[in-house]
Amino acid sequence: MQKRRKLILLLSILGIVGIVLGMWLQSAAALPAPAAKSNYRILYLAPEQNGLQASEDVPGSSQALQGEGFQIVSDFTSMKRQTEQQQPDAIVLHKKLLGKVDQKWIAHQYRKGVIVAGINITMRELATYVDDPDILQGNWTEDWHKKPYYSYAGKKPSTDASSVQESSRTGLFAGAITNGTDNFGANIKPFVSTIKLSIQSLEQQ
Repeated sequence: MQKRRKLILLLSILGIVGIVLGMWLQSAAALPAPAAKSNYRILYLAPEQNGLQASEDVPGSSQALQGEGFQIVSDFTSMKRQTEQQQPDAIVLHKKLLGKVDQKWIAHQYRKGVIVAGINITMRELATYVDDPDILQGNWTEDWHKKPYYSYAGKKPSTDASSVQESSRTGLFAGAITNGTDNFGANIKPFVSTIKLSIQSLEQQ
């Protein structure tokens, strides 16, 4: 009789544990999935606003990009210093300041997986600054641009062993690539979305 009571008690305890565990699993499943990272670090090397014509500036001026989380820097030294403090996800360069940047430094950032975008910079010009001749293989038509426009490029090699081996064997790039060019249009929203989605696509590699 006593053994039977112990067995009943044990089964009751196991039943209660099962119910509690089931409730916990159900509540855990109902929790929302962690949100994807949205606060990307994007540095924009922008010229002085009073030195820009309307056709040279982004819609809403650089303050509009600042409102979207872009960090504005006024000179190349500041951009380098900010990058040393924390690696950016993307770098945006303005055509007016290309002559003041270190092309080798920009290419080095690109090889580290940083998106490089340019305002009023064609894809062919961007290919030179990131030192990626593969970009030139794209069918880029550049006489349709209407200022202001943008171009962007990003590249991140695959870390998968089989992909790395295949890439070494064929000489073909294995990994994630993102690039493109377009006019701004009426506002900066499409540009902002494009850059952030490009960052996300490289992060998932």
